[in-house]
Amino acid sequence: VTFNEDADENYENLPLILIIEDDYDVCRFIRNCLKAEYRIMSATNGQEGFERIYLDEPDLIICDVMMPVMDGLEFTRKLKTDIRTSHIPIILLTARSNYEQKIEGLETSADSYIPKPFNEKHLRVRVNQLIENRKKIRQYYQSDLVSSLTHEDKISQLDTNFLKRCNNIV
Repeated sequence: VTFNEDADENYENLPLILIIEDDYDVCRFIRNCLKAEYRIMSATNGQEGFERIYLDEPDLIICDVMMPVMDGLEFTRKLKTDIRTSHIPIILLTARSNYEQKIEGLETSADSYIPKPFNEKHLRVRVNQLIENRKKIRQYYQSDLVSSLTHEDKISQLDTNFLKRCNNIV
């Protein structure tokens, strides 16, 4: 696993992206596409990538579908069925381009599916959109949602108490 070496004073504030790709050249290409805006780490297979998630908590994952040890589909299923990691957006990359295979990738709950070869701008736009959407969701749920709902009498007192407890825990 490697991190972007081109750090400046704002480096630690940049979102962290995990690239899981067994092809060194593809991994390097993705890193070069994104390193100006994101911190980057990489893994060569799904198992290695999954082990790193709990240590480094990436903001987004870019994962190849066909890899040794644990492929991208198995990795995505494991990621999206674990409550600790299910919120992390994932982009699947693959050389498999027919619709049935694309559907299979999306059925694993992947957030996006990009066929290889892919355009650098396409990748950057998808990454930016997914990161921004997660920020907006986080901001929404960090706002005082409980009080806004209770003032409008949209939820019961039992639900209000439950949401207040949840909000305190978070």
